[in-house]
Amino acid sequence: MTINREQRLDEIWDGDKLERRQLAHQVEDYIKARFEQPAPGSGSFTFAVEGSYGLGKSYFLERLRQQLSLNHPVAFVNAWTDDTANDPLTSIFLAVEDALAEKLASSGEAERKKVAEKLKGVAKIAAKVALRGQGPCCSQQKVLKS
Repeated sequence: MTINREQRLDEIWDGDKLERRQLAHQVEDYIKARFEQPAPGSGSFTFAVEGSYGLGKSYFLERLRQQLSLNHPVAFVNAWTDDTANDPLTSIFLAVEDALAEKLASSGEAERKKVAEKLKGVAKIAAKVALRGQGPCCSQQKVLKS
């Protein structure tokens, strides 16, 4: 038996006592619109989920990740669980690698090579930033040396 998208969404949002599923659909629609019709000069963007402790931010974001993952690779970094990492860039790269692993496994050789080249470029940039002490991974070290 094949599970369709709506059935999968029902599973993801089962137990959603605060009824955040509608908000997740609005966020998904907004992201989709941003990339289908980008504004001139726009590139990446960030949005924040803000609220007091215990309001369900982590619950919402985990389910939003699952929802978006139905159609797209999603790199998800949880600052609370990855807080023990000495280098935040490592957590980010691992999240990207995990997100792309399934997609790359089902891709052709040409697409895998193209993605690998792009990731090498990102890694080079991150390494340069880290070596200069300008990245988040080095800011604590600078403070400790002062």
